[in-house]
Amino acid sequence: MTPVGSSGATVVTTTIVVLCALLLLGLGVWGWRNAPSLAPAVLDAQERQLRSRMLRRGSAACAGAGACLLAAVVVGLSRR
Repeated sequence: MTPVGSSGATVVTTTIVVLCALLLLGLGVWGWRNAPSLAPAVLDAQERQLRSRMLRRGSAACAGAGACLLAAVVVGLSRR
């Protein structure tokens, strides 16, 4: 028996959002840590450094989006 006001669709939606948030957060952390090795080796040192900084910005955006999604889930679940 399910409590009043809850449905299977809500559980599935929450699970999907949490999985997406964890995927984005993990991708952001992985990208941040590996940005220097992800920059192409054929570029000169200055271009590699610029590319690495660009990859870190994108990684930070992914991690931030994942954290925001997780926060939204926590806030949504706490209001139930």
